Amino acid sequence: MLLDHALICFIGIPPVIVWQYLTQETGSAAPTSPYLMMPFFVIYFCKDCVGGRSAAKRILKLAVVSNKAGTPATPLQCLIRNLLVIIWPVEVVVASFNQQQRIGDWLAGTKLTYYDSTKKSQPQIIQIVVAILVATVITYLLIILFVRI
Repeated sequence: MLLDHALICFIGIPPVIVWQYLTQETGSAAPTSPYLMMPFFVIYFCKDCVGGRSAAKRILKLAVVSNKAGTPATPLQCLIRNLLVIIWPVEVVVASFNQQQRIGDWLAGTKLTYYDSTKKSQPQIIQIVVAILVATVITYLLIILFVRI
């Protein structure tokens, strides 16, 4: 969980900061930073959608699997699981007590396990596209909600 967060933050945020600095220097009208952050939230929400494994999970040889079947979690399960990144500090506390399941896993019906290469699945392209679209809409709504507050 921490490695995923670090990868997304350290790889994704510096280009946004540079973009904001460069557009301020030139005086051009650039989108505000909350909208520039949209792709990173969508990536965060959908990070496990391909085979139940994010970049960090691939490095650590872990996978998100369905509780019932033990097969790789579907893209929609991964989206539901990752939506609770909004309460990330709470998820970190819960994960420190139960390393297999955090609140998002409980809601999505998933758990974290060691990767089993015998349980590979084909990418579910339609579900991945739907998950990305849903994540984009949710991110947009969250930005509208928090920018207005």
